[in-house]
Amino acid sequence: MRMAEKEQEHRHAIEHAALEEEKTAIKRGQWLGSMLSFSCVGASAYTALTGAPWQVSVALVSIPVMGVIRALIERRNPPQI
Repeated sequence: MRMAEKEQEHRHAIEHAALEEEKTAIKRGQWLGSMLSFSCVGASAYTALTGAPWQVSVALVSIPVMGVIRALIERRNPPQI
């Protein structure tokens, strides 16, 4: 009986560690996505102010917009594994 209890404790510890790693990965992804979005918007503003063709600004702004749309779609329809 003690062996089963130890195995269950071990399994819980491993599952807890896996959940903590998943939370860390999610936070990292959110930070990287935010930095990319702000960089694209900033670069778009810079190109608009320096007189670059308007297509460049639109392309730079579309990167974060498409990322948000993709995230919303995936949240609504999670991938089946």
